[in-house]
Amino acid sequence: MIQLGLSLVAALLVAVQEQYPAQSLPSYYTSPINAQPEYSPSQQTYQQTLAPTAMSPAISNPISAALPTEMPRILFDEEVELPKFKKQAIQKIAFAGGWLGATSRNDLSSTFASAGITIGLPLGRNMDNILAVTPSFRCDWIDASSAIEIPSELFDVGLEVFHSRKINDRLKLLALVRPSHRSDFKTTENAVRVFGLGLFIWDYKPEVLSVSFGAVYLGRSDITALPAVGLTWTPNKQNRFELQFPRSRAWHRLRKNGAESELWSYVSIGIGGNTWAVTRSGGVADEVALRDIRITTGIERIVAGGGGWFVETGLALDRSLEYVSSSASRVSLSNGVLLSAGWTY
Repeated sequence: MIQLGLSLVAALLVAVQEQYPAQSLPSYYTSPINAQPEYSPSQQTYQQTLAPTAMSPAISNPISAALPTEMPRILFDEEVELPKFKKQAIQKIAFAGGWLGATSRNDLSSTFASAGITIGLPLGRNMDNILAVTPSFRCDWIDASSAIEIPSELFDVGLEVFHSRKINDRLKLLALVRPSHRSDFKTTENAVRVFGLGLFIWDYKPEVLSVSFGAVYLGRSDITALPAVGLTWTPNKQNRFELQFPRSRAWHRLRKNGAESELWSYVSIGIGGNTWAVTRSGGVADEVALRDIRITTGIERIVAGGGGWFVETGLALDRSLEYVSSSASRVSLSNGVLLSAGWTY
């Protein structure tokens, strides 16, 4: 009886297979060479197991009829862009810290910690025109030799207002102003300073080459203002070159996880330092400026909505300390080693 039952089942399966043959399903994959989505017929097949019903005689295979003839490519497209903004008012909460170590013992080293929160609002129906406000705080702890006169703590408390506006399909305006209180918290004279940036970005070749031009007001005693010019070249999805002044960076993408996250490595060169109002020995109010040229390399992970983290290291070259009251008080410092990291929600 068992053999007879098995024979009947086998005969039934053969009959069903002859009436409803195997069908090929499409599949999508990503080429490891250029990371572009490609389409290829799959070798996978599935056996039809459902027979047409009397209510739908024209449908020989309800499963294949319910599937689209071509599945949405966006589900498999590794080049889908990351969302730049969150769908809420709080766009970012950021923390960072770092260390600068002098290569000479009789010199100046420092450690810093910073925090900020960004609240962004669209000025319209989309994020082409936005307004963002960022209150932030930073503290620098100074470790200097007794021969160098400088406070052990320097503070920077400010409020940044950022606006981006799309003028047309190829031209965009970026404007930023940040009034701040930069001092040792022991003097108020010349402690309020303003950082400002005005920049036009023109897409010469959209998504490939853009040109930027404008100016940046640093609000520093040693460097008041600088032109902000340069270009951003994106030859492919894996590389981007921001050849700009006063800071340039070259990026290389290490990994991408669809529309969830990206991991990038970078090298950069730019101007570092700042100016603070301080009280010198004898109670004299003055301004001190630290300046260097920084060459760094690091790794940054960017997640959907603008969060992520970074770790970087590098060198601080041509370092100097200068008081405004006397040019003779300029002190040349040894080169330094940089290490910093940060996390952003």
